[in-house]
Amino acid sequence: MKLIKTSKQSLIKHKKLLLLIFLGLFFIEFTFIRSTSTFVVLLVLICWMGVVLGWRLKSFFSLINAFILIILCLILFIFNKRGRIDLFAFWAFFFLSFGVLQEIFWLGNKYEKRRENNEPEDHILIYYQRFRKDIDTKNCFEILWLFLKRFTGLVSKEFKKIHKISLSVIERIINYLSRTFNFWHLVIFTTELLLVIFYFIKESIFYRSFFGVNHIYEFYHRLGLPLILLTAGFSFLWLIFIHKDVVTKKIASILILLFVLISHIQLFKLIRSSFQSLPYVIQITPDIASEYTEIRIEGRNFKDLPFEGEVLIGDTPQRVVYWSDKEIVIITDPFFSSSGNLVVVNQYEERKITSNPVYFTFYDKNNTTPEQQERFWKAIKNSLKE
Repeated sequence: MKLIKTSKQSLIKHKKLLLLIFLGLFFIEFTFIRSTSTFVVLLVLICWMGVVLGWRLKSFFSLINAFILIILCLILFIFNKRGRIDLFAFWAFFFLSFGVLQEIFWLGNKYEKRRENNEPEDHILIYYQRFRKDIDTKNCFEILWLFLKRFTGLVSKEFKKIHKISLSVIERIINYLSRTFNFWHLVIFTTELLLVIFYFIKESIFYRSFFGVNHIYEFYHRLGLPLILLTAGFSFLWLIFIHKDVVTKKIASILILLFVLISHIQLFKLIRSSFQSLPYVIQITPDIASEYTEIRIEGRNFKDLPFEGEVLIGDTPQRVVYWSDKEIVIITDPFFSSSGNLVVVNQYEERKITSNPVYFTFYDKNNTTPEQQERFWKAIKNSLKE
């Protein structure tokens, strides 16, 4: 207890320094680092926790930070500056999650203190006083119900019927959940859910930067089934403990929370390591072309020359005129080019690394289909517009 008290006093004493460090770190993050690595997130989290505890800030300040970042996201979207939207959205969710957890823990502490001290109703949670008949029998879901009942009462008279139906449905759901969960169970479950979503968003930002226009397909293809199975498995495991006593619930839920968080992080790292250093073709422009046409291949990890690398259509090497880490330019040749899967091959000594295949159509006016003709002339028009 002395250690906790000393730590709090130290945070309060150095609160101005903590605020300065946090602002400096955030400025560097958005100006120079522009990363959502685990180390950066942990550093920002520690600094913001120090600021919150040192200045004794309420959840309002975390939520207002999230609101400001969301507004900035909208401004960037309007002005078509989409390069940083993912970064701003990530940190908006960071502050939103932090604010929600602050509010939940504040409510939980008030509720637990009142139960421990057997305080009368008018001394606890004044916000909900009007709606409590017997506070000792109420748990988090009943408190939530009272909160919803109060604020949905602001609905205008024209929507009274909808108001009544919605309250009835919500009340049944909350009454059902109230028989199963206690308050701290909800706190732990909410924390688990927010952390999983937090890392989900973090990983989706990486997929978008790496895979470009293919990021949704690649995210679902690589992470969809493992994420569903992992989340479903741990949720089932968590539900096993809901019929145990309160202490067992807390301990089991915390352990499962840690397992969920660590397993998701390890899953993301494992899947990411399987492709992060490999060549990947995002798109080829145009994807249909005739002879002696420049074809731009956009992607990742093509590696800069010099080394032995080639572009193959089928098993035939193509004429390469430009090669960089993120773009390759080839020229179609009637003697080498054909329709088929295009791949980029990096060769280091005796090791060959092949990219994902992307289908390319070589347009031959003497042997073509109406569909290919239409695609070819569309590609010509698009190139003229550019």
